[in-house]
Amino acid sequence: MRTLYCGLQIADCGFMESLRSINYNLKSDTEANESQNSFSY
Repeated sequence: MRTLYCGLQIADCGFMESLRSINYNLKSDTEANESQNSFSY
C-alpha cells in the first residue's frame, strides 16, 4: 500500500509539472499573438 501511495504522489508531481508547462506554453502563445496583432495595426 505504501509503494502505491508513493507512486501516486510521483504521478501527481508529473501531472502538475505537465500542467504548469502547458499553462506556460499557452501564456507565451497568447502573448506572441497579442504582439503580432499590435504590429498589424
